[in-house]
Amino acid sequence: MTEKHRRSAVSLKQTVGKFIIRRLKEAGISHMFGVPGDYNLGFLEQVEADKELIWVGCCNELNASYAADGYARTAGLSALMTTYGVGELSALCGIAGAYAEHIPVVAISGAPPLAESERNAFLHHSAADGNFDNMMICAQQFSVAHARLTPQNVVGEIDRCLRACVLQKRPIYLQLPSDISYVTIGVPADPFSCNFQSDRLLLDAFMERVTTRLHSAASIVLLVDADVARFGLAEKIMSISAALRAPIASMGTAKGVIDETHPHYLGLYAGAYSQPGVQEVVEKADCVLLFGVRFIDSTTGGFSHRIKRAHRVDIRDWSGEIEGEDFYGISMAEVVDRLRDRQDTEWGCGGRVAAERAESPPADRSAPRNRAA
Repeated sequence: MTEKHRRSAVSLKQTVGKFIIRRLKEAGISHMFGVPGDYNLGFLEQVEADKELIWVGCCNELNASYAADGYARTAGLSALMTTYGVGELSALCGIAGAYAEHIPVVAISGAPPLAESERNAFLHHSAADGNFDNMMICAQQFSVAHARLTPQNVVGEIDRCLRACVLQKRPIYLQLPSDISYVTIGVPADPFSCNFQSDRLLLDAFMERVTTRLHSAASIVLLVDADVARFGLAEKIMSISAALRAPIASMGTAKGVIDETHPHYLGLYAGAYSQPGVQEVVEKADCVLLFGVRFIDSTTGGFSHRIKRAHRVDIRDWSGEIEGEDFYGISMAEVVDRLRDRQDTEWGCGGRVAAERAESPPADRSAPRNRAA
């Protein structure tokens, strides 16, 4: 048995609540937002006793969910604590917003005692009908992973859900029954791990296609969306723009992600509603690198975008597409690293034509935005 395997086999004894807190901290969470309620009070005692995880009490659950959303945008990940039923339903609008905008929030609901839910008891904060699945059904519509924790499943489910939250940048939902947070269980000694590596063959094949496209292109443009911020890739993508000498534009949902003083920054692209000069440069380029771009009505001037599919290289969070072929099992972060590591002499003159256009926009950049006919 290797040393790594020996470490993995080591088991510690911890209470369910302390193990959850430990995993949250190992994932990078330092603050938990929320509102106390009778079904989460036991767990909150453990949170308050911890010297590193800071409890941030809020005046109501909706405010708490928006606070958790805002904190995750800057810190990368956050936690929300509510009580069952009335509390979590009050927070649901904030969680749904985080789901729509790819914000990783760990939403924990203090649930009725496991023993009572298994008996289908008529309890307060429920619909008093013995149904303890309805809240889970509501939450799962706006979460990428969800679980009702038990002493038997908490070790596996915490890691499974946390990985989904970190990798997919969307909320997860955990029900923590009020009678299990002080139950002592065996837990792994290894810290939380969330490594993902692309399939090497697929990544190599995708990059070969991208390189060929970049070499043959007469004009190149980069277009970024909010996921660039979620994955912390803005600086690297700006360096790619500089190496390619290619202009870079933002979708409205990525406003502020790219430094607007960057020498190749074009402005906001929104189809026919784009800032002056931006639409022409983006839509006339014969190679458009799309980084996490989602074309929705509000960011495309009512779907007025006209970027030819044959000219697009879609680089998504966990997949890519070029010339109609999909590559699943590759990560945007690794594609960006591969592009950044290229020397700009490798790219030929591809980005120069578009860069020249970007440096000579229409004289009146304050003119009203173009409108669809």
